[in-house]
Amino acid sequence: MIAKTDTAGSASRTEQYGLIGHPLGHSLSPVIHRALLKILDIPGDYQLFDLNAGELQRKIPELMATLDGFNCTIPYKKQLVPYLSDLSPEARRYGSVNTVYKGVGYNTDAAGFMATGFHYAGSRVLILGTGGVSHTMAHCVALAGAREVVFQTGHPTEARAWLAELSSAYPAGSFHAYSPDQLAKAVQSNAEGFHFILNGTPAGMWPHAQGLPLARDLYRDLLGRHELSGVFDAIYNPVATRFILMAAAAGIRAVSGLHMLLFQAVEAQKIWHPERAADFDTAEVQARLTRLETELVSHLLEEYPVKLVLTGFMGSGKSSTGRLVADHLGKKVHYIDLDEAIVSRWCQSISEMFATVGEAEFRRRERAMLEEILARSGSILLATGGGAMIQDGAEAIVREKGGQIILLDVSLETALARSNGHNTRPLLNQDYNAIVALYNQRRPLYLDMADLVINADLGKAERVDLILRNLQLA
Repeated sequence: MIAKTDTAGSASRTEQYGLIGHPLGHSLSPVIHRALLKILDIPGDYQLFDLNAGELQRKIPELMATLDGFNCTIPYKKQLVPYLSDLSPEARRYGSVNTVYKGVGYNTDAAGFMATGFHYAGSRVLILGTGGVSHTMAHCVALAGAREVVFQTGHPTEARAWLAELSSAYPAGSFHAYSPDQLAKAVQSNAEGFHFILNGTPAGMWPHAQGLPLARDLYRDLLGRHELSGVFDAIYNPVATRFILMAAAAGIRAVSGLHMLLFQAVEAQKIWHPERAADFDTAEVQARLTRLETELVSHLLEEYPVKLVLTGFMGSGKSSTGRLVADHLGKKVHYIDLDEAIVSRWCQSISEMFATVGEAEFRRRERAMLEEILARSGSILLATGGGAMIQDGAEAIVREKGGQIILLDVSLETALARSNGHNTRPLLNQDYNAIVALYNQRRPLYLDMADLVINADLGKAERVDLILRNLQLA
């Protein structure tokens, strides 16, 4: 690929692009667009322009005169429209602009969203939220032939005008808005589930990764229904939200907002460089885009720490699996074994603590160490003991720290085979029936709290691969 040239045929100047919005402190756009310019071999740069509302009237004409093109994000996607000479059909349809070129406003949100590859014709779609991205998703799925679109919103009466607008624009579709309680009742009374669930809310966004946009029990109900074939979360930080992980654990295809973010940017580059648009369809560029998406995941992991907690019955392979996952991720994640940390702190083995201070005191120490470790800076992968996460208050600690819980779900037979001869496991010093009872007591508790469930009867390599792929780290 060659750099763009000016009319004299010499190498072009460095092109200038940027993003306007407020606040912009954590934007990934410069990283993405600089990478895309490099892929196209175009000399260019991309800057952030964090503007207060009072600066728009003065700065917009200046930026349109000095930049080759720019993007726009919240809160100015609608406020920018009066400054533009024209709008693309998509920008008119959605009433908002996120890309500007030569004074014309475009909207690439829809193209980015549809890059997820879901097929909505004839489907029932549940959209969580009624903000800007939810509006775009609603238009997209209706255009694609969805027969019914249901919104969950805290203010269903305020959505009436918008529902009427959608019904008028797409008469073949059916549109409804429910409060969370109304939605739960509607789901209970309707035997048919949804084919797609799309999150347009910030619930689960870093640093509040414990959030879910749907009530957990309702979401699990919907995940268990045979109609559901896809879940999309507009959030891209973390890439694997609880919403995404729970879908993956249920075997449902789940797509992160990072994919949408990347392909929004690709569409913007096509607008700014129409003569190079076809390059994005080549096998070489597609492969580089795939690598770029993986690199963006790693970037997010380094910049925005996550707390991942492995739980499961003794013998599920938490320690060995955790070490291998951490080895794959390198310095991005700090691996800690909770039992080892406790032994190091109190200078006794687990068996000695059970014998000298009793299980109750050991659990207190275990809970205190859990809280201490999760409060540390940086991304952490924590392997816990079999009883650590099922004691009172443990899950709440993980959620308070924005953590996500990964269950290594092992069969009793495999657990016993792996644990045979391990004198460090005090609870194995019981008869077989007591161990069976303990397993049957704990497994439902593990399953209830888990965001992601991995079959721990699989070999180490397979367990590691499943964790990395579900976290979208491989």
